[in-house]
Amino acid sequence: MDFSLTFSDTFSPVSKEDQMQQVLATNSQSMQSYALQLTPEDSEALVDIERSAAKEQALVMLGDSIVPRLIRRLLPTGYLATGNYALNIAKLTEVFYAVKGELQDLYDNAGFDCSSCRLSDNAILYYMSKLFEDYPCCGDPDILLSEMQTYVCQTMARLLNKMCNTQQNYDVEDPLYGFSDWLEEEADWRWHTGTEWDWKIGLQRNPELLLPSRRQEQEWDRQAEAWEEEAKQGGAV
Repeated sequence: MDFSLTFSDTFSPVSKEDQMQQVLATNSQSMQSYALQLTPEDSEALVDIERSAAKEQALVMLGDSIVPRLIRRLLPTGYLATGNYALNIAKLTEVFYAVKGELQDLYDNAGFDCSSCRLSDNAILYYMSKLFEDYPCCGDPDILLSEMQTYVCQTMARLLNKMCNTQQNYDVEDPLYGFSDWLEEEADWRWHTGTEWDWKIGLQRNPELLLPSRRQEQEWDRQAEAWEEEAKQGGAV
């Protein structure tokens, strides 16, 4: 597979070969669920693309490749199986780093310590998965970037502006609007009213909802650890 992108050096302490193996370890899930498989050549190209995308955004890779988590998070949407599997992953990897770079610019220009509202990689991937399967994206990686900029980056910009103007520090340990609690309330509201409520409108009206709760972050971390263990053992989780 050749995506015609130039490889760029990065500062990741994890070797390229290890990152390639992490990507290939996702085949156990993709083959079982969707009969999709990446080749060693695909994995090398994807690692090169990730490193190039990170460098383009002036981001330093400090650990494992994000590609395996991206694949596992977005596979359940069913849309990765549409078209060229490896090419879809490549485009989504570029979307991830474009969004992460844009968010980093917002943090850098906030003018105050905004550490309490920085979105983790897991949170970015979560929003990517929700928007990827929602209308109007419906599995289109090109539309996904625009959707992420509208509903994640612009919402973060509003939240940072609100925090700057009010000097309010939103504590993720005990958030004013708990992300998981909000999702439960939304589900309960739908159940009793039978009405489909657009969660994206909720984000635009209440930018605080963008922040995951500590409980949600811990759940994502546990899932990521399970995926990493799967990669080491070569089994399924």
